[in-house]
Amino acid sequence: PVGLCIMKDRVYISANTAWYDGFGYCECDIIGHTTRLLYDTEEEYERVGRELYGNLAEGGLASMQTRLRCKDGELRDVILIAAPLKPEDPSLRTVIAVQDITDLKRAQEELNENRKRLENIIEFLPDATLVIDKQGKVIAWNRAIEAMTGIKKQDMIGKGNYEHALPF
Repeated sequence: PVGLCIMKDRVYISANTAWYDGFGYCECDIIGHTTRLLYDTEEEYERVGRELYGNLAEGGLASMQTRLRCKDGELRDVILIAAPLKPEDPSLRTVIAVQDITDLKRAQEELNENRKRLENIIEFLPDATLVIDKQGKVIAWNRAIEAMTGIKKQDMIGKGNYEHALPF
């Protein structure tokens, strides 16, 4: 299920079916071409080359996050993991595993947006409200409870051991 390709000097030599399926290209689109066609900007292409191959030369294994363009033009967030086929010379042939993390990133962004909305709702409730997580730590302390107790939010967030009960 992991997209794999083999390159020499950033030119595609081969790729597996999962790679082709993941990006929508066919063999004739890729083999013999540089990786440049997958990047949205020249700057990103240069950054990936500099960082990925720089790390590869130093440690024999490298990974980084970037965005690659599918054949239909969609940009996908991916993690590239690279290893030289001959560790003594990473400039010869390199195998690259590509993990698509686009859906994961979108889910994280949605979760963060929902968390912010919930925090805003709690913050502006007219009733004194606090929220405690499963570990017993205060994770929300709204304006109304600040006014009631005289204790600021920043002084209470993260407190555990029932410290939230002390002001009462």
